[in-house]
Amino acid sequence: MPSSVKDLLAAANSSVPTISPQDAKALIEGGKVLVVDVRDGTELQSTGKVQGAKHVSRGMLEFRADPDSPYYDNAFDREKTVIVYCASGGRSALAGKTLQDLGYKVALVTDGRMSGASGKVPAAIHVSPEAAGEGPIGRLREGDVVALDSEHMTLTAEVPDADWNARSQWHPDPRKSAFGFGRELFGTMRAQATLPEQGAVTLLGAA
Repeated sequence: MPSSVKDLLAAANSSVPTISPQDAKALIEGGKVLVVDVRDGTELQSTGKVQGAKHVSRGMLEFRADPDSPYYDNAFDREKTVIVYCASGGRSALAGKTLQDLGYKVALVTDGRMSGASGKVPAAIHVSPEAAGEGPIGRLREGDVVALDSEHMTLTAEVPDADWNARSQWHPDPRKSAFGFGRELFGTMRAQATLPEQGAVTLLGAA
């Protein structure tokens, strides 16, 4: 019997099937699909949601999905496949398991690299607001080779010093990178992430 959040997530991820974004797109185009966003309302206000998705916060999911509940939402139909997503995969995995236990056919969307639903896949991910904070990542250009040393926890741009020093700082415009290619799902994390020296924390807007 699960005794921790880690156990609950492991049970959910082993039970609920995952599909690629391409397969999810094909299912949606074929109909008989309900896409459910289980993030909080404040997250939706800052990032929006996938077009056509039904927003049901994680705390209300059981009440909306159970036909015997006074809060039942008839958008939930056991003849449909329910595709669930959140910000990073944890809540959607737990929500998917809950819906599965209620008799629904459920799938979690994963790209096989970066999500709570695919946490068993080794990945090296560098995510921080360095460019916005005048950090060196803002001098990287397309085609640069970046060496990742996981043992010493460093990222090194293999660019000649003269070239590097001559480059201007790139300043990202967050308004142009909020949507598309799944970016909206991670908008809350981008908005809250601290600098690398502070641990690149994304929880609770920690500083």
